[in-house]
Amino acid sequence: MKLTNLILLAPLTLLLQGCWFIYLPGSTTGAISDAFTGAEGLHCVKANAKLGDTVQFPGGSQATVKSLSGTSTRCTNPELPIRALLVPYDNKPITSAPTPNTSKILLSLPAGWEQKTLNEQMILGGGILYATNRTTDSGLLLSASKREGITDLMAYGTSIRANQTSRLKDPQQSEVSQIEINGKKALRFDVTGLQNSGLKLKYMITVIEGATEIAILNTWTTAAGFEEQKGAMGQLAENVIGL
Repeated sequence: MKLTNLILLAPLTLLLQGCWFIYLPGSTTGAISDAFTGAEGLHCVKANAKLGDTVQFPGGSQATVKSLSGTSTRCTNPELPIRALLVPYDNKPITSAPTPNTSKILLSLPAGWEQKTLNEQMILGGGILYATNRTTDSGLLLSASKREGITDLMAYGTSIRANQTSRLKDPQQSEVSQIEINGKKALRFDVTGLQNSGLKLKYMITVIEGATEIAILNTWTTAAGFEEQKGAMGQLAENVIGL
């Protein structure tokens, strides 16, 4: 059975000629919403960014700010509130290659779990560990986000839940519960829905608050097998360390 993964959104940040910007993965651009609002662009920039500003990528290529779409809910870093379209001199939208994420957060995998290679979207989403369990038809993705700038953990958890439901057909979601994991404040919720393939999956997502980072552990299995695996999936969060 092919298992699908949740891609959590955490922006990729680069420093370019004194101007910070964040790259938004294509899956978050909200094409339907953009059709109504006219907003465009895959980057977030500072409030003082201007049309025509030049930025330079690490490889030496340059781009300019072609349009600014104002404050965007997709730009979650308060220092980079403005959504922007960056284009190089050949007028094609700029994207940035993902770089491996560095984090102190770790997860000890129990027997039966096999670590897999993170793909590009997982890296862009802040992923640090991806694994599957073929015996139980289960999967997990551990991601990390910087604690700085996140002032309301419940609001953050609710946004993650909304992102997960937006990726599914006929989604159902539980309430976001406040729990404690190894003495740390945490949130947990479930989301159920259909993949494009028609496979019905159920996700258990745990958000754990640390001093400098927030861990997001997404675990999933078939909806039919969830109740049997629920306890083991919840226990995985107890193995998250480094916060």
